[in-house]
Parts: sequence; structure tokens; C-alpha cells
Amino acid sequence: MGMGHLVRIEDGGDCLCAPGESVLAALGRAGLCVIAVGCRGGGCGVCRVRVLEGRYRTGRVSRAHLNADDEEAGFSLACRLYPESDLTIKAAGPPAPDVVTNKAAGKPAAGTKQSGRINPWQ
Repeated sequence: MGMGHLVRIEDGGDCLCAPGESVLAALGRAGLCVIAVGCRGGGCGVCRVRVLEGRYRTGRVSRAHLNADDEEAGFSLACRLYPESDLTIKAAGPPAPDVVTNKAAGKPAAGTKQSGRINPWQ
């Protein structure tokens, strides 16, 4: 299977994606916070990206967030994107909710993701 594939994020760095590893998992392992993270299961559409170059396969995703026309145009969800060659991708989803902070208090803003859960009461 080899050593994996290089994933380059347009305007965001690069990382090595191990065989069978999703792009989102590889980015997280590399500490690159350039793609928004949601459910990690293909159901929310938050980690939407566009593949600019390279070959890949995809796992099952919610059609509410990614339809056949989107896929034909190169869009995918990073949590269900598996490189089969080196890839160049571009973030195409909303900003990551877990990186928004309440600057005055120095803590996550209300309704943002913290420790894998949404806390709307902060």
C-alpha cells in the first residue's frame, strides 16, 4: 500500500495521509486546523472541501450536504475523502465553530464546539 499520500491544502499547509486514512483525520493528526470539523461521519457537511488535483475515493455522505453535481465538480467531505494519489484541496465549508472565541473572556464563544460537543449555554 505504500507510505501514504501528500495532501496539500491551498493556502493552508500540507500533511501526509496514511493509507486508508481520511483527509480530515490526517489533518487532525498533523495539527493542521485549516478545515472545519463537525460530526466526522459525513452527516453534517461542515468539512466540505474541493479537490483541485489528484485521485481519490469517497465514503458515504449525506446527500443533504453533498449531491451528485457537487461530487462531479470535485467537492467532497474531508471526513469521507481518501486519497489514492497526492491531492491538492481547498476548504469550501463554513468557518470552524470550535475556533471562534470570546476574545474578552479568552474562552470559546457561546454555541461553539468544545471537547467534541456543542455547548449553547456558555
